[in-house]
Amino acid sequence: MNTLKKLSIALVLICGMASCSKNDDTVAAPTNAELVIGLWQLQSATQDGNPVVLGSCELAHTLRFTEAGMLTLTFYSGTNCSTAAQTTGTYTLNGDTITANSGSSASIVRIVSITSTSFSVEFDESGILIINNYIKK
Repeated sequence: MNTLKKLSIALVLICGMASCSKNDDTVAAPTNAELVIGLWQLQSATQDGNPVVLGSCELAHTLRFTEAGMLTLTFYSGTNCSTAAQTTGTYTLNGDTITANSGSSASIVRIVSITSTSFSVEFDESGILIINNYIKK
């Protein structure tokens, strides 16, 4: 009888432990708003699905998104890509759509994919679908 009692207690404990799930301290996946923050460098581009040959200066172009909603685009040109031109403005993010505002103009791009290390956007430029691919710097 004593053995049966111990066995019953052991079975109850085992069943109780098996029914408990492990502590679900799951971390929510980062949102697009969190992932986009940082400095991104152009890696490649396509136009209507065809690869675009980018020069070394174009491959130096960067986008910087800040938590405060600021956006800085830096374009390089000249000998050894030594000349930098910057455009600054603000941006808003709604789902997978980024609206960038600079002065009186606004540009809208759609996020195709984004991870902590890569970022792709698409936009229409005069009827041509362009996809730019960036890597995090």
